[in-house]
Amino acid sequence: MRNKKIKLLLNFIDEHECSKILSGHYDQNILNKKIHNEIQKHFSIKFKGFKLSDFTDIKINEYQVDQKYHDFKSNDDNFISFMIQLNNEYEEGYFQFLINNGENYFQVNHGAGHLVLFFSNLNQRTTPVTKGIKKTLTGKVLLIKDNGAKQTLI
Repeated sequence: MRNKKIKLLLNFIDEHECSKILSGHYDQNILNKKIHNEIQKHFSIKFKGFKLSDFTDIKINEYQVDQKYHDFKSNDDNFISFMIQLNNEYEEGYFQFLINNGENYFQVNHGAGHLVLFFSNLNQRTTPVTKGIKKTLTGKVLLIKDNGAKQTLI
């Protein structure tokens, strides 16, 4: 199934870069530019007449065994979110997009360095971690109407 509101990039960064993020020894500006470029590259047709803001709500998340999670959907239609998996030392804890009111789902496979780009208003969840601690880096960017851009009809 192909969904134009979700993009998965395997091995976006390597495990060494993941370790640098976890230790706080990375250049956030370089990482932000790389993610911005991927958003523009993969969602460009959706963005005609829009530009991207700086990232907001950037944080490292830890998902522990027996931690309770809930399904989530943002009401923000003008945001694109990202999630980078930072480690492999956990079991279960799958990131899923819910389809057909939660009857089905699209599941993101594990892998340190994998990047997921998605529209923030999609229903999503993380399944419980059964062993270890899952670590991710998340954030979002706002789509801003660019009044100076050439308007085109698609």
